[in-house]
Parts: sequence; C-alpha cells; structure tokens
Amino acid sequence: MAPPAPPPAVTNTATATVLSPTSAAAAQSPGAVSAILCLFCGGILCKYENYRLWTADPEHPNAIPGLFSNWITEGILATQRPSTRLIHEFGLVAAFRRLGITAIFNLQQPDEHESCGDGVEPVSGFSYDPAVWTAAGIHYYNFGWWVLVVVAGREMPDMSVPDFDFALQLAQVMAHSLSNNGKVSYSLLGSAIPPQIAVHCHAGLGRTGLAIACYLLYCHLAGPKEAIDLIRSRRPLSIQTAKQQRFVHQFQEYLVQLQTVFPVPHTLYPSPDAWLSVVPATLASILDNQRLFLAGEELRVLRNVPKVVAQLRELLILTQLRSPENADSGALARWVADHPRTSSLAEGGDPVAICERITGFSAQAEPSLECRRAMVAINAGRWEVLEREPAPSASLLVDLLLHWLVLLNEPLLSAESVRVIVDVKASEAITIMSRVQREVFWTVNCILDIFRYMPAGAPIADALYRLAVLCMHQRSEPRGLLDDDGGGPPPPSPQHAGATATGVEQQQQPRAAVAASPRGDSLLGRRHAGRDAAAWAVSQFLFAVVRGVRVRGDDGVRPVATVSGDGDGGGG
Repeated sequence: MAPPAPPPAVTNTATATVLSPTSAAAAQSPGAVSAILCLFCGGILCKYENYRLWTADPEHPNAIPGLFSNWITEGILATQRPSTRLIHEFGLVAAFRRLGITAIFNLQQPDEHESCGDGVEPVSGFSYDPAVWTAAGIHYYNFGWWVLVVVAGREMPDMSVPDFDFALQLAQVMAHSLSNNGKVSYSLLGSAIPPQIAVHCHAGLGRTGLAIACYLLYCHLAGPKEAIDLIRSRRPLSIQTAKQQRFVHQFQEYLVQLQTVFPVPHTLYPSPDAWLSVVPATLASILDNQRLFLAGEELRVLRNVPKVVAQLRELLILTQLRSPENADSGALARWVADHPRTSSLAEGGDPVAICERITGFSAQAEPSLECRRAMVAINAGRWEVLEREPAPSASLLVDLLLHWLVLLNEPLLSAESVRVIVDVKASEAITIMSRVQREVFWTVNCILDIFRYMPAGAPIADALYRLAVLCMHQRSEPRGLLDDDGGGPPPPSPQHAGATATGVEQQQQPRAAVAASPRGDSLLGRRHAGRDAAAWAVSQFLFAVVRGVRVRGDDGVRPVATVSGDGDGGGG
C-alpha cells in the first residue's frame, strides 16, 4: 500500500485541493450527472439549501443563521454548502470568525449540484469563491471525492465513500486544524477560543457525517457505532446510506491494522482460532503503517523509530531518574524540563532491577495478564494505558519492550547486520551502524538509550547480552551459552566486568581481551559456537554504542556525531 501524498500545507492565502480518483477516467467532472442528482434535491428549490425548512425541530436548531447547520462536537460544525448570496446576506465570514472557525472543509467536486439552490460560481465551480474565506484568514481545504461504480453496465461517479487512504488524509488534516499546534484561534470578549472547523458537502449530511466520523475514529474519540450515533443525535439524517455506515466500521478496521505493533489477538483471553487471524509484524511493516497513521511533528520525530519503542524508552528512563541513586544528580529536573508530557507518568525504578529483569527475561514465557492487557490497549491506540494512575511498573515496561522484540516476525538484527558487526571491531561502533539499515540503527539506538541513563554499578553487561540474543535469530533461546550449566546469563568479560563495577563511563578494554580471558578458548569450542560467539560480539557492539553515541534533542535518538556524513535524526 503506497503512502498517501502529504496533507496540504496550512495557508491563509491559498486553497488546498485534494481529489480521490480511482482511474484516469475519474479525472472527469461528475457534473455530467449533476442534473440528475439535483432532481432528487429539488433543483432551484433545493430543500438542503433552504435553512428555513430546517427550523421546526427545537432539539436541533440551526447553529448559524442562514445555514442548515449543527454543531457535532464543540469544535466541529456540520453545515450545508454556503453560497455567495448567503455569505453576503448573512455575513457568514464575520460569523465564522466570531465563532473561532479557523478552517472550512469542502467535500464537493467542482460543478457538483450546479442546478441546486444558488448554483455554482463559473470560475471556482463551487457555490462560492474560496478566496472569500482565505482573504479573511480562514484556511480552506477542498477534499472532494468520488469513485467510479458500474451501474447498468456503465461507469458512474459515486460520491458516497472515498478510499481508506484518502479518508485518513482528511482525518489527519482535520485533526491538525483542530489542534492548530496548541494555539488558540481568536480572542473574543477577552476569552481565548480554541480552533473550530466547518465541514460541508452539498447537504452537510452524508459525506460530511462520514468525514466527521473518520476524524472521531482517528483521534480515538469514539468507536464506529458511538461515532455514528453521536453524529446522528446532533444532526439527524447524517451518514445517509448503509454503504457509508459500513465504511465507518471498515475504516476502524483499517486504522487498527495501521496501529498494530504487537502481533497478538485483540482480546485478553484469545481462543486458539483467534491466533489464526494474527498477521506477524516486522520492523519494516510497523514503520510503514506508522508513517501512514502519524502526521505532523510526531511523524517527523518518529519516522524511523516505532512509537511503542520511543514511548517505553521515555518511561524507562524516567523510572531510573526517579530512583534514589539519581535523586541528587539534577538529571530528573533536566528531564522534566525537556519532557513535560511524560514527567509524571512513571514511578521510581531501580536501574539494577531493570537490568536484572532484562537479563532474566525468557523469550518463551507467556506475557502476564497485565502485559497482555497493555498490548491490546496499545494495538487499539489507547496509549493512556501507559499514562494511567498508578504509573506502570518498570517490570511491565521492560516486559512490553522485550515481548515486542521477540514477537517480531523477523529479528531486529538480520543475519547480514550481525555479520557486519562481527567483522568490525566493537570499538568502531559508529562505523558499523553506518552500514546497518537506517530504521534498525535508530530503533537499536533508541532502546540503548535506556542504558545511557543508568548510574555506575548497574549490571549492564549481562542485560546487553540478553538484549543481543533477543535481537538476533536465536532470540527464542533463553539460556546463556557461556554458562557451564547451560543456563543463566554469561559471565562478563574483563572489560564488561569493569563496566559492571563503574558504569558505562568506564574505559573499554580492547576486544582482544575476550580471547585472552579464561573462557575465551571454550567459547569458540562449544557446540553452536559460531552463533553464540556472534551473540557475544553483538553484546560488545551494543556496549560500545552505549558508550560512544550520545543523544540530544526532544526525540532522544539523534547522535551528536554524524554517521557517514548523515547527521539527521530519528525523524529522517
């Protein structure tokens, strides 16, 4: 599935037009059938363009004089299409500004319903000139859509539903307009007004209701049924057809696919059959879907790092900064200043306990009920599961991160990446990472950020070995290969022993120290020694990256040093 074009840039001086054709033939205007459509509406006496016909319902009064309109939420106005006459007669531009409406979304195609009501303008093809709005500082977006359907053997335009990618773009731009990057729109009578938007098609019922429902689903404000019920309760007759209603439910399924990061059934107690429908995820597929779903600044920051990894990294760092060992370091105060959103979302956690949790993690163990509950919530986009009170424990955060690693359909480090690591000295970690796939580099670096905030004395060597195993093809084997009895973590090498004693700032000894250690000869002589030696080399490499790549910036995954001359960060 190819990613959609970027949402049109917000501008005060130009219109933004997005069409949704499905073939070259679809580039033609639907005006050819406009006359037929107008017959159903009443033509020049169109019932949808006469607001006086919609004043008899006291429970649903018109929101704006002159328009058949209703507020669906506090920030979204659903309305008939305005016309040049109505704009001037009722002062609609000034009315929109007073209400704090900062953007208008036109879901029509040019020359559509040209015989209805006041008709269309000859230049714009719409019932008004979009420049009327933009000149007043109101953003204008034309998200008109239609697709071709076959009726009686002939292709006809169908304006009832768009395709999923198009609906996603529309929802993203609506969300951006309503958030306005956290800014208020106008100050009225001394009070700040949050951004509002107006959405219209022709009548402001079918396509308008569908577009608003897609926004509510995208922002996790309602489920499909709840969204439809809400819109119809505020504006009766909305989402007019069964096809539009089905689309809302199908769009929710589409969003779930884009947000799924844990390949598990979407239930806490799955039956054996439930696992048959689970599609295994890879890092590439997760990031492809994430690049479709996210937008704006969040997309820029997380272009090359899965959101789940970035979120868990932030919380695991915060748990360490809240530990007694860091109480007087000032690190917590600096973190809170840079990350106000997550500053209160984690309880204090012992860095030693975090390392031990990673070291003792078994890839064959079933996730706990609490862990499964969090996985299901994250797959559904309910990130508040990580932001609830009481804050999630450090052990839960570790389990979520490591289960994500082992549930990937392909290991995070491919066989080729491992060969690159084994062939180059661990001290040349930056050189190695320049030869590893960009997405893998930023994801691994993001995970390793957890260890960069650990104080001296944290047993990171054993934890990094376990992490190396989980990132490689033998991630399903929980036993430590260097242990005499075949179980438990490997003993630290001389340089790792120094790291255990004094933290990641300890000067690393040359890699040749491994071969000189008492265990060096037995390492190469054991069964499956090549694979296990690779795991040990990868753990050394991870240790070198922890020591050698410092972070900066809000995304926390951008190294100070450039990699092969490319200094961009996780945002790509």
